Amino acid sequence: MTNPNRQVALSFYDHLNHRNLDAIESMTSDTYVGHGFGDEGRASLRRDLEGMLAAFSDLRVDVEQSIADGDRVAVRMTMTGTHTGDFAGVPASGNQIDVPSCDVLRIQDGKVAEYWPLCDTARLFSQLNQVQVR
Repeated sequence: MTNPNRQVALSFYDHLNHRNLDAIESMTSDTYVGHGFGDEGRASLRRDLEGMLAAFSDLRVDVEQSIADGDRVAVRMTMTGTHTGDFAGVPASGNQIDVPSCDVLRIQDGKVAEYWPLCDTARLFSQLNQVQVR
């Protein structure tokens, strides 16, 4: 049997890959808190996701593993895309990104209530030619 919280988390990334931000907004709790991404409330999450999609117009999230434990779901993934717009003050470079990431989502009543992203930002900015990683 598939864990329902795991299904909610996987749907989140599927909707992101299909650019369905309305669906993501509807599956986000009224009391949503993002820890480092989409700080508080649905509007903040949507704004941040719109910014990511504007910066990486062909962004794709490939989920490689997900683990559910109670109301938490850990998702290991790789983000790929082309840097086609401003990101964190870095103008579009046309560079490709391939960045490992791991997120933890807390699911409450079938909705995303909290979100902790962890992205290899050194690798990301290295691929945007902003820093060198050794």
